Amino acid sequence: MDVNRIYLLIILVLSPNVSRMSHSIKCHRRSLELFVKRTLDTKRIAEQCTSSNVTSVTLPNVEIRVAVWRNMTVPQQTDEVLSQLHLLSNATQEANASDCISFQLQKLNSNIKQITGLIYKFLKTDKNNTLLQDVSVSQVLSFLTNTTTDGTDIIRRYLKLLHGKVTLLLQSLRRMSCR
Repeated sequence: MDVNRIYLLIILVLSPNVSRMSHSIKCHRRSLELFVKRTLDTKRIAEQCTSSNVTSVTLPNVEIRVAVWRNMTVPQQTDEVLSQLHLLSNATQEANASDCISFQLQKLNSNIKQITGLIYKFLKTDKNNTLLQDVSVSQVLSFLTNTTTDGTDIIRRYLKLLHGKVTLLLQSLRRMSCR
């Protein structure tokens, strides 16, 4: 952990006005880079495991069709991303694997929960409540899924989601709430 991150953590813990600071951190464009870096580190370590086999788990198809994405409302985009994050989180919890890959999937699940929390922070700070009332994580997933028995595939799928839909969604949410 580098010195800047340690200072940031100390400031967050000791700051009397944490709500204002969390708003500025949430709105900072580089917040997503931290999640990507952590996931890349997790992927690198997982690829060094002697076995990446897991029990069969269901993963979302995280491909993005830009034309379709742009025609969706922000609540629809949010619902889709949260549903896919939920499915990935379930996959990390349901995958039975060796200790090495299992530990990396636990770290990935923590990362997924944190990015989900970041999205919910945007929804909670929506002044007009326009987003929160229209978003509910789908019980019936409307996107395609497939199965895998490779633990690193779960990590790759999450990275693809971060680089695609999550990035675009956070850009939209920042435009709406970080003025």
